[in-house]
Amino acid sequence: MHCQIWGYDFGVKLFGPEIPSNLGARTHFSAYALGGEDDHGPEDDPPMYTLETLMKMKAHGHIDILTALIKLYNNFGLSLLLG
Repeated sequence: MHCQIWGYDFGVKLFGPEIPSNLGARTHFSAYALGGEDDHGPEDDPPMYTLETLMKMKAHGHIDILTALIKLYNNFGLSLLLG
């Protein structure tokens, strides 16, 4: 079992109780938003990253499982996220 769990959610500060404590060493959480463009300067709240950028930051070439809760706000749509 070498998998790592990477979580991104700008609406909370940590993983919830669904992650057992014995998996804590394999989990990584950041309060980032997933979006269609990178906006993560000091004035950007929440910081937004594309999936491609997050993959490059972690030196990952693939994702085994991806789950996403997609909330559509104003002019932000699924087409932005997918490019």
